[in-house]
Amino acid sequence: MKHTVLKSALICITTTLLFIFGTNTVSAQYYYQMKVRTIDGLITSFDVNRIDSVYFELVGSDDNGNEEDETTVTGNATDITTYTATITSWAYILDNLSSDLKVGIIYSSNGTPNKSNGNQITVSTSNIGDDAKYSITLTDLAPSTTYYYRSFVYQSGIWFYGNVKEFTTKGQGVELVSGEVSQLTCYSAKVSGAISIDETTQYRTITYGICYSTNAEPTVNDKKVEASSKDQDGSFTCQLRALSGSTTYNYRSYAYVDNYISYGPIRSFSTNDDDVVITGDIDTTTYTVKSTLKIDGEAYSTSELGVCYGTNETPTVNGRKVSTNEVDDENNFVLTLVTIYSVTVYYRSYVIIDNVAHYGEIKSFIGTRNESNGYEFVDLGLSVLWATCNVGASAPEEYGNYYAWGETEPKTEYSWSTYKYCKGSYTSLTKYNNHSSYGSVDNKTTLDTEDDVAHVIWGGDWRMPTQAEFEELLKNCTWKWTSQNGINGCWVTSKKSGYTDRSIFLPAAGWCRDADINYAGIFGYYWSSSLGTADQYAAWNLCFISDNHATGDNSRSNGHSVRPVCSK
Repeated sequence: MKHTVLKSALICITTTLLFIFGTNTVSAQYYYQMKVRTIDGLITSFDVNRIDSVYFELVGSDDNGNEEDETTVTGNATDITTYTATITSWAYILDNLSSDLKVGIIYSSNGTPNKSNGNQITVSTSNIGDDAKYSITLTDLAPSTTYYYRSFVYQSGIWFYGNVKEFTTKGQGVELVSGEVSQLTCYSAKVSGAISIDETTQYRTITYGICYSTNAEPTVNDKKVEASSKDQDGSFTCQLRALSGSTTYNYRSYAYVDNYISYGPIRSFSTNDDDVVITGDIDTTTYTVKSTLKIDGEAYSTSELGVCYGTNETPTVNGRKVSTNEVDDENNFVLTLVTIYSVTVYYRSYVIIDNVAHYGEIKSFIGTRNESNGYEFVDLGLSVLWATCNVGASAPEEYGNYYAWGETEPKTEYSWSTYKYCKGSYTSLTKYNNHSSYGSVDNKTTLDTEDDVAHVIWGGDWRMPTQAEFEELLKNCTWKWTSQNGINGCWVTSKKSGYTDRSIFLPAAGWCRDADINYAGIFGYYWSSSLGTADQYAAWNLCFISDNHATGDNSRSNGHSVRPVCSK
C-alpha cells in the first residue's frame, strides 16, 4: 500500500487538546501534516471508508522544533542497556469511546516498523497520565543492535503512528584474547586465551573457549573446545585434539554470553610433521614388519597401532591392514601381513589417535606368492580374492568335499533328518530363520563365523562368498565350459582392465542328496553364506551347466561345493 500526503491538510493543534482522561491546556502551537494510507493505492479525494491508517508528522511549531517538547508523539529511548530500553511517548486521543482502542510502541531492527513487521508492546490506558504521557520498557533485545521504533494508537479500525526514531543497545562488554600455542605435536596442541567482561554488563549465562579450523575464519560451527575454568585474570587454556600432521590451523577465542557470540582475534599454528611411528622393514620369509611407536601417550585418549598395505602406492587404514594395541618395553610392535600378492606391495605403519590416522614412511616389496594362510588365490580385480581350489581339494579340478549349508563337516547322508539346524524337518529350523512357520526365529541372514566352513577349515581371512560376491563374479567375468585334466567345469576369466589374464577353474561337482552324488560333471553347485529370501529352508548358491550360469536358492540340507574368498 502507498502513502498519500494531503499537502493542503495542515492541522494546527492549538492550546487545548482532549485527552483520554480529561482536558489539559498546552501553551504552544504545533503544525502536523496528515498522511493517509489507502487500502488500494493512491487516491485523489479523501474517503473515510477507504482509510487503512493515519499518522502525523511534525512539520513545524512555534518552539523552533524542540525535540524534547512534550507534544511530540514518539518520545526518546532512555535507560538503554545490553538487553533493555525504556520508551516514553504521548498519546493524544480525540475520544475513548471505541472498544478496540490500543496504545503502545511498535519496534523492529529491520527498518521502519509498522503493524505488519514490528513487535507491538501495548500499555494499559490506566497507565497513561493526564499529560498523555506513558512509558514502556522493551526487554529481550539483542546486544549492539540498532532498533527503530514509534508510538501508535489504534482506534476504530485505524492506525495512528508517531515519528520513527531509533536507539542502539549496548554491547556485551566482552573482550577476548587469543593466546599462544604450546605443547605442539602432530596430533594435538594446547592453546591459551583470556576473557574480560565489563562490570556493568548484564548476563545470565556465559561459556568460553577456543574454536579452530583449517578455514580462514574459524567459528563455533567448526571445531571448538570449551574451557572448564579461568584464572582470576581471566586466562584459560584448551587442549585441542584429533589434529592432522603438517597442517595449518586458524584459531580464536570465543564467548557465548546469554547465547550471543563474541570472538577474539584470529591466529594460526601449524602442527608438526607426522613423526609418531617408524615403519620397519619387512621379513619376506614370514611377512612380518617390526615398527616403533615414538610418542609417550600424552594428549590423546585412544589409539590403534598397525600396518596398512596393498597394491595402492599410498596405502591407508581404509584398505587392507593388521593392527594391535600393544607395544613391548622399547615401544616396538610386530605384525604379520596375512595376505601377500605376487606383485609390488606397498605398506606403512600407522597409529590412529582420537580417530585420526598418522602414518610412517611408505615402503614396498615384491611378493613371492599368491596365498593367504597357506592357500592360493587369484586376484580377478573384484572386491574379494578367489581361491584356486574348493574346500577339501588340493588342485583346482578336484571336487573337494560336499557340505550342507551351515555345516562344517562332510557326511554320508544329506537330508533334513541329518541336518544340524533343524529337528528333523524344514519346518522345525533351530537357526537362521526369520519366519515362525519354519521354526525358531533368530532373524539371522548370514552364516556366523563358526558355521562358515571355509573359515573353520582354512582359517585366516578365508570365508564363504556372499550372494552379492557371486553376482559380481557373474557380471565381471567371462564363463567358458571346458575341462581340465579330464574334469568338466567352467573357466571364469576376469573382464576387468589389467586383470584379463587371470582366471579360476570351477569343477562341475554336482550335488549330494541323501547318500548320492548327483549330476557330477554336468552341474556345478556352490554355496554362498547368504540365507534365501523366498524360503527359509533354502540358501543362495551359484549354479552352472555347460550353457548357463546364475545364482539361485537350494535346500539347505543338500551337499554343495564351497569355493572360499578372502578380503583384499
